[in-house]
Amino acid sequence: MISEKTFARGYTSFWTQNTPWLSDYVSFLNKGSIDRIFKPIDSLDEAKHRSINNTSAFINFKLKNTSNDLEIMEVVQIAAEYLKYFPRNGLDTFELDQINSKIINEQTDRLVKTYFGKTLVFDPKFRGCGIIANCQGDIYYENTLCEIKAGERNLQASDIKQLLVYCALNWLTEEKLAIDSIEIFNPRQGIFWNTKLIDLMDNISTLPMEDLFEELGHFVYTSSEEIET
Repeated sequence: MISEKTFARGYTSFWTQNTPWLSDYVSFLNKGSIDRIFKPIDSLDEAKHRSINNTSAFINFKLKNTSNDLEIMEVVQIAAEYLKYFPRNGLDTFELDQINSKIINEQTDRLVKTYFGKTLVFDPKFRGCGIIANCQGDIYYENTLCEIKAGERNLQASDIKQLLVYCALNWLTEEKLAIDSIEIFNPRQGIFWNTKLIDLMDNISTLPMEDLFEELGHFVYTSSEEIET
């Protein structure tokens, strides 16, 4: 079994065949067609500590959204417990100094401002299919599936692919979320992108949305059968 991120970042033959214009579309977006709703944060934190800072900010945002404020050190401890299973997490050298605290709080504030007044569902779950394991997204609200990306980078094709995998898994299950739009917000860079799924398909593929989801389901299920044999 593989993760949805692994499938989004690899399996080039599937994506090239079914979303042939995706790379060009992402290049077009990065040239000025994405909203920048905040200025980029001055990333003074060390690169090896950005994972824990970004994770802490998202956890802090979730807690604030549920009126469950914790001290920032407690939030970092929760993030560290989650990240300890991942390689290159930077936990062994991390200190909650003034710089790291500022980065966490500033990202948290941007998340709060961006999603203020919306009824959010955190960590929406999607049942796996074929070679793809069960997985979960970041945020679901108002028929929109949102992924939070806090890297110091532009939008990437794999970000959109990841959301498409979630949408396909959702489409293939009986108990579906109503997903009309997908969204990516990067609080560190201040980048915000939202599109209707139907409009996205017009820009990246010759297939209707439902056909792409069916193709993905068939591909991962067939790949699973091949592994078993």
